[in-house]
Amino acid sequence: MTRADLTQAMQALENNPSAPDELRGLLRELQRHQLELEMQNRELQEAQQALEESRNRYMELYDFAPMACVSLDAKACIQDLNLTGAGLLGQDRTHLQGMPFTPFVDPADLGRFFAHVRQCINGETVSTELRLRIARRRIEVRLHSAPLEDGRLPGRMCRTAIIDITELRQMQVRLSMSERLAVVGTLAAGIAHEVNNPLAFLMGSLSLATHALRAPAPATVDAELLAFTRHHTGATQALEALSHAQAGAERIQDIVKDLGTFARPSTSQGHGVDVEQVLELALKMATVEIRHRAHVVRDYVKVPEVVADSVRLGQVFLNLLVNAAQAIPEGMASRHEICVRLRASDEGVLVQFQDTGEGIASDVLEHIFDPFFTTKRLGQGLGLGLAISHSLVVQMNGSISVESTPGRGSTFTVQLPASSAPRKVPAPSAPPSPA
Repeated sequence: MTRADLTQAMQALENNPSAPDELRGLLRELQRHQLELEMQNRELQEAQQALEESRNRYMELYDFAPMACVSLDAKACIQDLNLTGAGLLGQDRTHLQGMPFTPFVDPADLGRFFAHVRQCINGETVSTELRLRIARRRIEVRLHSAPLEDGRLPGRMCRTAIIDITELRQMQVRLSMSERLAVVGTLAAGIAHEVNNPLAFLMGSLSLATHALRAPAPATVDAELLAFTRHHTGATQALEALSHAQAGAERIQDIVKDLGTFARPSTSQGHGVDVEQVLELALKMATVEIRHRAHVVRDYVKVPEVVADSVRLGQVFLNLLVNAAQAIPEGMASRHEICVRLRASDEGVLVQFQDTGEGIASDVLEHIFDPFFTTKRLGQGLGLGLAISHSLVVQMNGSISVESTPGRGSTFTVQLPASSAPRKVPAPSAPPSPA
């Protein structure tokens, strides 16, 4: 019965005096219910329209989101993805659905990718960085994945956001290079002094050699006797002076080589590295900064090699040594020390840098690894050294932490994964002693 039929029947009953009151009441009740149903139907239609509009807005946001989104099943096959994801992979969305995602993953990172998907399917929210190969182009991405229950498909899905971090990594490399050069610049004056000493020795030796070879003959001396003497004495002196000059030149070469080691960029992906060797090179580079502030104590034990990049690891160690030295005032080297410890641990290798400097306040300590955070005076630093050190250690699958007490110094601890390759362990080092 339509609303018009119900209204007509109601009018007919009202005009019929013989109709029972119960029937009139029943019709009125039907009329009220019909009005309520019409109102509910209108509300349902409005709700359905709002839901459809909301879904359309969601699909627009999903499809045109600034990051790629993809849903993977337990076999790492693509079940759904947005338009940004299809654009990133360089193919049509309908063609990609149902395809395995693995052809887009760099072969070297396939193991990490499968482990990532497996963890997500098992119910974990995970994040991983790896490399993709798309149309002969390699990009670095960060995957953020969360488990998803989809009633349309059997089993749990892995909803993944793919963030292109290629430019970010390139920027980090540039910042790392800038900070590395800044540290080298801090040491430049002292290094110039280090170079000047053997350079003066070199110049003096060359001058002596030249004089010995070119000295004029006195008029009163027999020419043959002078030639014989010069042959047996002047040449000997010249050779001795040239030998000294060569030693001085080699010292300059070593200093410049050490400087170049920390100034050049590195593209290595990490391999077995002798931590003690890298530590000693960093200590040699930092000597100029440390010399007038503290004495160095080496506390080494035998440790395995670590999986790292030697140049980046050297930059981390140099940053921490310079940071420790600058926490100590100049002129009191006999009262302060920087202790460098090298230990094996359950996780790999532990390297500690402990100084007796002024320490770090608790409100500063929580920001110590933040980029551009510094307590130094204007012009003495950009606040990137510790931030970049933290980033480099994390990239090497390690960790870095700090403990400090104001007035009593600080201890920075670097934890690095050990290499699985066997290593010939050197002979036991001497007991800790001041450098």
